[in-house]
Amino acid sequence: MKTKILKNNLILFIAVAVLSFLGVDVASANDAIENQIVNYTNQERVAQGLEQLVENDILNEVAKLKVQDMLGNDYFSHTSLEGLDPWYWFDRAGYSYRFAGENLGMDFETAFAVHDAWMKSETHKENILSTKYKEIGVAVKRGLINNKETQIAVQVFGNSLRDSDPIPENFKEEPEPTILEDRVIIAQSSIHFWKGSEEDEMLVSAEVTGNPQGVEAVVGTEEYPLEKLKDDIYVNLISLKGLDIKKENVLIKAVDDQKIAIFSKVPDKYFAEYLIEKEEQDTEDNQVVAMLSSDQNNQNNLIGTVRLWFNQTGFMLLIAGLFIITIFNIWILEKEEERLLELKT
Repeated sequence: MKTKILKNNLILFIAVAVLSFLGVDVASANDAIENQIVNYTNQERVAQGLEQLVENDILNEVAKLKVQDMLGNDYFSHTSLEGLDPWYWFDRAGYSYRFAGENLGMDFETAFAVHDAWMKSETHKENILSTKYKEIGVAVKRGLINNKETQIAVQVFGNSLRDSDPIPENFKEEPEPTILEDRVIIAQSSIHFWKGSEEDEMLVSAEVTGNPQGVEAVVGTEEYPLEKLKDDIYVNLISLKGLDIKKENVLIKAVDDQKIAIFSKVPDKYFAEYLIEKEEQDTEDNQVVAMLSSDQNNQNNLIGTVRLWFNQTGFMLLIAGLFIITIFNIWILEKEEERLLELKT
């Protein structure tokens, strides 16, 4: 009996341990997606020359409350089944705002998937790139909606009243805070293009101070790690094969010890000379192609003309040839007949 109890307790302990482990894994995965959503949002803003949004704990709570309400009450909408609008959750979490916004996403597996869907929607894109907002909060959770397992993301934006209120007359300015030496700062960045025999490459370099946990170049949706060369200089040689530099911005991404990503856009001036040379080369290539195409067209036109001539004139020549041969044969037969008549006489 004791053995059976011990066995059951052991099984129960293992089951609890496994569930706890899985719960940590799920929470960790959600945290990773939430951080990536914030990163993708700031990438888009920096690429458009806008200020990055600061992650706010109260806005994270706003997003979390909304996710829990949707999963708990089996709906997916900006307005709850009880008629609660998005601003209810801002008030409940204690976030006083001058401007606020909300994006909802469902049925996705990665942060990029939901972010890409938002950027393809004008209303969601407007929230992401709005200059009215200064802060952001995100919550991601998996659950059931209409008896179907799904993953929901809530992205909320805000501009709190504490940032927008007029300065009181008795306001006393506080001294500037001391900048810590370990604060991650992207001081500058540049690109140098290299002409290769098979494909072009670009040398991306960035000066990043403050002991970053990682430095990357972001081109479109691709991230390329930069290696530390010396002091605060990070570099990498990246192939341009498959990249459209005319359309894609190049950003430098640095991650600090709090796992917060900081972005900076590489100045456009570094692209000008390369794009001019590229455009000239493309023009020359197009001219060569046009010349070859023209020669081919001329050749085809000549062949077509000859064929047309044979089709139209050749038939007439054939008839004329047959007529001449027939006349010649008749003449030969007449001569032969005359010769035979002479022999008989």
